[in-house]
Amino acid sequence: MRIKNIDITLTPRIEEMFITDTKLVNLEHHVKTIPFGKWGGKVGKLMAEDLFLLTQAVAPIIIPLWGIGANQYQEFADGLVKELEVERRAYCNIHTIFAQKYEPYHYI
Repeated sequence: MRIKNIDITLTPRIEEMFITDTKLVNLEHHVKTIPFGKWGGKVGKLMAEDLFLLTQAVAPIIIPLWGIGANQYQEFADGLVKELEVERRAYCNIHTIFAQKYEPYHYI
């Protein structure tokens, strides 16, 4: 992410970004924690499957970027899914923000 200049630290500051926008009012920020793996029930299983599919989809980009072979990457991907699902009981937070656009009253 650093190589592509993508800010992965945005999420903790996202509400602040919306609050400072003076064109928005009635801001609501909701956070939903979604587990990875069997410990999270049906949703957790789907998230683990999505993670596995994502690791497969990004393989053609990551393998040359990291300078490793396909087998080594597959070992990493398999280990990542197992680690997040079984050993770490990992989760992700989904942020949803609702707001209304400020419309000042116009008197004639």
